[in-house]
Amino acid sequence: MMNADEYEAAFHGITLPATAELFPGTVVSDVPAFINNSISLLRTVSNPRQTDVIRYRLDRLLELTSQSPGEAHQPV
Repeated sequence: MMNADEYEAAFHGITLPATAELFPGTVVSDVPAFINNSISLLRTVSNPRQTDVIRYRLDRLLELTSQSPGEAHQPV
């Protein structure tokens, strides 16, 4: 399980889309702001019920950004 600093390092220097569909019906309209807000929440929130969801979405975004441009973005 990654912590806030590890997520920050993972997203540093990679090309991010402006928007991303994490799952059907779950669209991030401002990816950089989503990442910044999510990392800030990981640093301040200690409730696993909240942090697990944040990590799940950040993991999905990392997965999508690591796919080649021609690959289909299918939810896992």
